[in-house]
Amino acid sequence: MVVDEPVPDGETIVRMRKRVNELINANLRFTFGQ
Repeated sequence: MVVDEPVPDGETIVRMRKRVNELINANLRFTFGQ
């Protein structure tokens, strides 16, 4: 993931990664009708 300065702390990065994964997985589930 590319972000502008200042670089977020580790906790924020983990939260952002989890949210992106949720959005991707929800989109895949919707696409396949589950």
